[in-house]
Amino acid sequence: MMHVRLRDRRPTAAPIVPVLLVLCLVCMDVPSKTVVLSGQRLSQAAHLKIMALGDSITWGLKDPAYGGYRHLLGTLLTNDGYSFEFVGSMQSGTGVTPSAINEGHSGWTIQHIQKGIDSQGWLETYRPDVILLHIGSNDLRPRVGGAASAPEKLSALLDDILTRLPQVRVIVAQIIPFAAGADEAHRAYNAAIPTIAVSKGPRVSIVDMQNILSRADYADGFHPKAVGYDKMARAWEHAIREVVARSSAGSEMPASPAPMVQQAGAQSTARQPRGIYGVFLDTGQRSYTATIENPAISGLFLYFHWATLEPKEGQFDFSPVEEALVMAESKHKTLQLAVVPGFWTPTWLLDKLASCDGRPVTAQRRGSASLACGKATFGLPEGYSRKGEVHELPLPWNPVYKEHWHAFLVEFAKRFGQRDAFVSIAIAGPTSESEEIIVPFHGSGEKEKWAQLLEAFYSDPSYHRSNKAFVEEWKAEIDDYAKIFSHVTLALTLAAGLPFSPPREHLASTLEIATYFARQPLGTNAKATQNNGIAASHPQAMRPVMESVARLNPRVLAGGEFGTAISRDPTREGCSSNDKASAGCNNLTLEQAFANALTAFFAGTPYGHLYGAQNGTVPVQYLQMYQADIVYANSHPEVQTQLVEASKRILSSH
Repeated sequence: MMHVRLRDRRPTAAPIVPVLLVLCLVCMDVPSKTVVLSGQRLSQAAHLKIMALGDSITWGLKDPAYGGYRHLLGTLLTNDGYSFEFVGSMQSGTGVTPSAINEGHSGWTIQHIQKGIDSQGWLETYRPDVILLHIGSNDLRPRVGGAASAPEKLSALLDDILTRLPQVRVIVAQIIPFAAGADEAHRAYNAAIPTIAVSKGPRVSIVDMQNILSRADYADGFHPKAVGYDKMARAWEHAIREVVARSSAGSEMPASPAPMVQQAGAQSTARQPRGIYGVFLDTGQRSYTATIENPAISGLFLYFHWATLEPKEGQFDFSPVEEALVMAESKHKTLQLAVVPGFWTPTWLLDKLASCDGRPVTAQRRGSASLACGKATFGLPEGYSRKGEVHELPLPWNPVYKEHWHAFLVEFAKRFGQRDAFVSIAIAGPTSESEEIIVPFHGSGEKEKWAQLLEAFYSDPSYHRSNKAFVEEWKAEIDDYAKIFSHVTLALTLAAGLPFSPPREHLASTLEIATYFARQPLGTNAKATQNNGIAASHPQAMRPVMESVARLNPRVLAGGEFGTAISRDPTREGCSSNDKASAGCNNLTLEQAFANALTAFFAGTPYGHLYGAQNGTVPVQYLQMYQADIVYANSHPEVQTQLVEASKRILSSH
């Protein structure tokens, strides 16, 4: 239960500028329900007093009715099972009174905060157990001229807080930059904070908030919008949970700074997916509400067919995407998107391409004045219900196909590229049925058909009966997405789905593409690799590739998608045995099926041991699961609890 204390709502007079709070980020799973915060052993349900201390960002300027990051933070802590109250003399947040109380003062510098503590007695009055401190932004403003002395003043402020409250835990933030980006003053100040925090002993932790916001997350040059405040809230929640976890484990070592996953240089501002996302296929039936309102869900992953969004050449119907974005924005959640060409290429474009079916393997070399054909008929390689259906597939290297696909992506990015709720786009193009690295070749005669096509279009024998052409097209597509999109996460969906591989090296082509992706600069975008088709009987099939990518570039995010809805087919998705007819599979409960599927997802990650699996180095930042499972969880508390715990672990990863 959450209680509210509000005292001495004193107005303050000062200029307006942002500053954030203090916290420690990488939140590990809480192994026990006890923690020492105030000189006695407390259960997680024991009452915590939390003071949000800082300037206008702590107060929630630019969105005062929302209550800044405290709006979502209060909800997250309640969902975590904490009994708590925010304490302080200030209030912002109409309609969210339990999270409205704070000690944020617009325009205040570090010295202003020190004087307020001296003159107003906030610490002695409210005696917080935890202080979230984000301060220093106003000191760094050029007209204030306090950048050089800011680290020294912060150190003195922490000394004073620790002296006044001998049992308090202080979580200090490496502060967000101004919207234009970090300048030298910000970099120098934030660089000094870890050393300062460590020097104060185990009661001070830090959280790296330097790169958690993108430019689109700001309402002005200094202050976040609601979506930016929500990102801060999640960081604060993780930090509080880590303080609890470390205390409960008996560790009094101060936490090291834990930065959010970021890209080098300008890539640090890219929007990134985090948490559990509900999957919707392009079925035309999209009722999002029951899924997106689940508190364990960070957002939606939506598949769209190119043919749906560009039904006529140059005429776009983006209303389904717009509808989904508006829904996500209204719920303060985010979207991952995949637009799939290949088999789902518009009819008007397929009609432009002559069919290669039945044509002789002659005189169709790439680069000739007129390529005789640009499409061929294959069966759908995926999907239990539609596998084997026959459709026309544009050849991945066909220049007409590539030109129109590029033009579509440019239009898509122009329309949606800077929307705050749009956090990732799956790379596609040299694809067939989905965004994965898959083309059909298991059907009757299909592998031989690819061999004939490659011989027809490439004179160099090194392309014949090899994946070289497919790999080249994937690399070109990666480069094209990097040029078209900005400040968003580009996701590469791994699969060993190309027709020709050296003996015992079925992952060789996928690894080559993934290696290029990990090393190639992608402008202002972030990167993610993804493993689809996860099921209890075959976890993380792409683990070797993902581990290789993590070694090449630790800043690449990683995620996965279940193969199908667990609630619709618990045996196929949730049984850990390959023998689906076994008694164990036939008697499987839905709750156990969910647990088994989550074990498969977390196997090989730092959280494997929590699910009875082996730990590993595979990172994990998001999980995509079909919307039917999330709707099922809404009315089944045991499954919902599993989703909440999984979400916490994913959100705590770094």
